[in-house]
Amino acid sequence: MEHCLPSCDPEYCDEWEHGCSDFCSVYGEPEKHGVRLLETHSEKNLDYRFNMVILVEDLKTHQKYWARDSGCSCPSPFQWAKRVQDLTPLRGHGQEYRDAVRRVGGWSRYA
Repeated sequence: MEHCLPSCDPEYCDEWEHGCSDFCSVYGEPEKHGVRLLETHSEKNLDYRFNMVILVEDLKTHQKYWARDSGCSCPSPFQWAKRVQDLTPLRGHGQEYRDAVRRVGGWSRYA
């Protein structure tokens, strides 16, 4: 871990190469990516797994983005989302986002 970045740098987020954790993800540190987390939907009772959908808002443009991720407890949720552009822009009335949330039923909602 000697080469680990000391803090999230959205311009250089390659923690696997540097042996770092997930601190550089949009989900892990939204404020450092210029977004705010609006909604998190997480399937209950999965123990060492996760199944989630998130909705974020760009603080400058107010554009909303969403993403879905699932897996075991390692890697961390949304570890692949290093930039806001890695997420899906919310379009129109957000039907794609609502469908993603609905497809995984039994979710709890956190804001």
